[in-house]
Amino acid sequence: MIDLTRLTLDTPRDPKSVAEYLLGLGLLRPQIISLFAVSVCLSVISLFVSNVSMNGDNPFVIVVGPGLVMGPLPVAIMIFVMTLVSALASSRIGHMFGGQGEFNALLIVMSWLQWMQFVFQMLSTLLSFISIALSGLISLVIFVLTLWIFVAMVDRAHGFESVLKSIVTIVLGSTVAGVSVGFVAIMFAGAM
Repeated sequence: MIDLTRLTLDTPRDPKSVAEYLLGLGLLRPQIISLFAVSVCLSVISLFVSNVSMNGDNPFVIVVGPGLVMGPLPVAIMIFVMTLVSALASSRIGHMFGGQGEFNALLIVMSWLQWMQFVFQMLSTLLSFISIALSGLISLVIFVLTLWIFVAMVDRAHGFESVLKSIVTIVLGSTVAGVSVGFVAIMFAGAM
């Protein structure tokens, strides 16, 4: 049985060990897809819960860009596409740098990162009820911490032992994912 609390608390302290543990579970593709689907749902929930705390007038829509307002389903599709493409691109790009991480491994790592972002976003949202300034400061710390976790986990998934290779893999993979999400957003904007 997975101790979710322990893994969540251990992730900021030792993300490589948590990544190694998650990758060592031997999850099958259906389990990975389920983990991924849950992580996408949690990401959408955290975005909209955060939106309610900041934007009380219509909590069921989120402003994605100038003149582009989306509900939960299109946001979920965008997160789904971005994470999927990012995992695929990071796997392929990592291989170009001698990495060993396969698509499934990168999808596990990115799904876990979305879980951590959900936890961090809920913490930030709760703190915003106490102090907006404190919430803003914690959000900055969370941003840096999330990057640290992401780099460390991608490094472990690929077996690089090189922070620079991990960062380049993440930047290039995220760029490919960002472009793909841009196309998805344009499709939704065109459909409206």
